[in-house]
Amino acid sequence: MLIIGGGPAGLSAAYACQTLGMRHLLLEGTAELGGQLSWTHSTIHGFLFSDAQSPAAVRQQFVDAVVDKGCQFETSVKAKQIIVGDNRPITVVVRGEHEQRDITCRKLIVAAGAKARRLGVPGEDLPQVYGASFSVTKHSALFQGKVVAVIGGGDRALEGALYAANAGAQVMLIHRGAEFSARQEFRTALLRQPQVKVMLNTSVASISNSSRGMQQVTRNMMGTVKLRLVNHCEGQCSEEIVDAVVLRIGMAPDTTLLEGVAKMNADHTVVTNRFLQTTHSDIYAIGDIATPTFATSLAVAVSHGALAVRHIALTLGD
Repeated sequence: MLIIGGGPAGLSAAYACQTLGMRHLLLEGTAELGGQLSWTHSTIHGFLFSDAQSPAAVRQQFVDAVVDKGCQFETSVKAKQIIVGDNRPITVVVRGEHEQRDITCRKLIVAAGAKARRLGVPGEDLPQVYGASFSVTKHSALFQGKVVAVIGGGDRALEGALYAANAGAQVMLIHRGAEFSARQEFRTALLRQPQVKVMLNTSVASISNSSRGMQQVTRNMMGTVKLRLVNHCEGQCSEEIVDAVVLRIGMAPDTTLLEGVAKMNADHTVVTNRFLQTTHSDIYAIGDIATPTFATSLAVAVSHGALAVRHIALTLGD
């Protein structure tokens, strides 16, 4: 069995394989196991036995468990293509640090995780724009005395806005919706933080270097940026000058490998049955790529890995 992805779902699948005595190999495209646990810093809530722990601590628990169990894995090996056909095993084309090779398998579990959503506007790739992998929690001191725009309305958006404001930043919290989807604790804290200006029903149309930023380049090597905003209720456009933009617009399932191989849902997750089988019966999709955005969590990812492997064990037993 081949498992693609070394995040919580993939690690859970590998652990289940080893527990059941099933030959397996897990491939992780980056240099370390852990998936999003490797770069997020917000405290984990709601996961049994790991509640109120840091992602780094939980990641280490997971990695230690699969290593101690004797699970088989390779890092820095990225899956590039899945090849399927009638009456032939599944072939996965992978590229390591020095070579490309084909791996064949009877069963394939894809746990590719999620990738950061993009705004899809001009200027999104400017150096003053910080994406999903940037931790406001860890680097909030960088924003002291700055004007920061945080884009989004979920837990990470409000948490990031609060950390930046508590560190001494003037924060604009910009959300395209009429209300936030974040937990109540963050919404309540927001009401008590006067340094956060909330802008609902507002979208970013473009990001560009501002003339003020170009003049200040000797004091701030990146300069400031100009946001062009659109208020959907009033139909009006406005502009704001900020020192930094933090994107907290969520993650999207990374289903690239399965495009043309398995059927997709309208929300771009993979169509699966209750056992996590895709429309190709020998390929399973687990974790974020098979979970609606509102339900993605550490608990769901771990359960998916165990369920898929147990179903595979059952089918192979037949």
